[in-house]
Amino acid sequence: MQNDYAENLAFFKWLFDKDELDLESTVDLTLCHDYDDPNIYYPKELGDFFRTSPMQRISRILQLGKFIQNDAYVYHTRFEHSIGVYDKKKRIILNLYKDPKFKQYVETHHLKDYLMAELIKSAGHDIGHLPLSHTLELAVIHKKEFHEVMGKRILLENKEIRKVLDDISPTLYQALSTTLFSSILGFNLIDEGNYDIDRFDYITRDLLYRGKAVSLKFEPFTFTQMEDSNHQTKMVPVFDIKSVPAIENFLNLRQKAYREAYIHPVTQIFDTSVAITINELMRQNSLYAHDLQVFLSTLMKNIDAKQIDLEEYLSWDDLRLYNELLDVAEFSKNKTLSQLATFILPNLNTLMHILYNMLNLKHTKIEDLNPGDKNLIYRIRDIIHSNQQFAKNLKNPDFFHQMVTYTFDQDQILALKKDNAVNQNIFFHSQMVSGYKPSEPIYIRYTDGKIYPIDSLPNRNFAVSSNNEEISVAFVLTPLLKEPDIISLFGKQTDPQVYFSHKRKPNMAPLRVGNPISRYFDER
Repeated sequence: MQNDYAENLAFFKWLFDKDELDLESTVDLTLCHDYDDPNIYYPKELGDFFRTSPMQRISRILQLGKFIQNDAYVYHTRFEHSIGVYDKKKRIILNLYKDPKFKQYVETHHLKDYLMAELIKSAGHDIGHLPLSHTLELAVIHKKEFHEVMGKRILLENKEIRKVLDDISPTLYQALSTTLFSSILGFNLIDEGNYDIDRFDYITRDLLYRGKAVSLKFEPFTFTQMEDSNHQTKMVPVFDIKSVPAIENFLNLRQKAYREAYIHPVTQIFDTSVAITINELMRQNSLYAHDLQVFLSTLMKNIDAKQIDLEEYLSWDDLRLYNELLDVAEFSKNKTLSQLATFILPNLNTLMHILYNMLNLKHTKIEDLNPGDKNLIYRIRDIIHSNQQFAKNLKNPDFFHQMVTYTFDQDQILALKKDNAVNQNIFFHSQMVSGYKPSEPIYIRYTDGKIYPIDSLPNRNFAVSSNNEEISVAFVLTPLLKEPDIISLFGKQTDPQVYFSHKRKPNMAPLRVGNPISRYFDER
């Protein structure tokens, strides 16, 4: 389907019941491979939602969090991903809209507000993320899917978002509230499942920015009424048998991406090190990063997400977190804590590129930045010229090897776990990955017209494994070691860059020719 301006305009005029309506757009690099028109289109009314401060906050949260330590070119944000998910939901609805029966069904049952709500839900699905995204959520506060709970609160309780909803339609708020907690139109398996628009967008987007672009389109489907195990009738997406190879290809690609990036042992080291550092910071009741300690303590203690102050929650993003950690790295008198904080920060070159991207330094004057961002710019300028040890560490590309000794070898990990004399000094971590979860079925219409889960098709072997695969790592952080000889137990180290090597240049707004990025900080 070619996604051009005229097609989008006709659809949105129908959806918003407006004859006079103009579209805004943004270019999405992930569309360049597969579409003649790489623009994401939306009316001003949805653009106003994208411009709300809660949505703009996630433009200051990296999509890949700590993975940027492994690959210094992945600067894209949660906001870019969220707009990409919106676009995929819009393409699905736009395709359904072309079916006269679907269009009549929506009009007869007055469901346009629910279609708008679906678009807003998809665009705002990550609005509740913490700084560093899943790293803080899983490794520090230990509350899986906490961002989803907070995201629903933000979408329904934030006054700025409420005004945008009410300006679009007086009944849109209620439609969004209903859509967030139930599947009115049958999109739930497309929103969250084995083959969903969220995973589809971040896999393809992350691969693009990692220099490994793939050409994929989300497979078309039709909604069909089915009876579940509780004998309740529900609408589910059903794909054609011709789509099976493409879906299997994506599922295998997703498993590979998790194995090689999202839960790779080096990624696990960085994620776990964040928790280790913050726990040490709080254990020592450090004078530095006080606001961060209070914020995270509050999240850890409150079981009920409704007790969290939304304004305080929305004041946190990656840049504020980095600023707090810089305080620890620079000023803490505890050498161990200073080294740990430096380790979990992006190195100086990467940090400069993050700021350049998030603050749009090419086109932004220093006086237009908020006080916190100004302070961060001035700090980076000073660090560039500093000879303090923490600044040297932040500039050191080999600091990883000075801080960490590790092994990925499963036999060696098992041996270290059994050695009680040393394993109390070693951190062990593992995560599971599988290609397909039967509990989240993908429905396929077979050649006989009957509908089957993709892993139960007649006369066909499913080309994706449902088995769980464990990815493990054992490591020590050298500043915490009381017995340095333990390092010798790990044997020869593998350079982690072997796993994340690339030959490309940063994919971002061009720097001025002949000028290093440090010039953007020196001139401030």
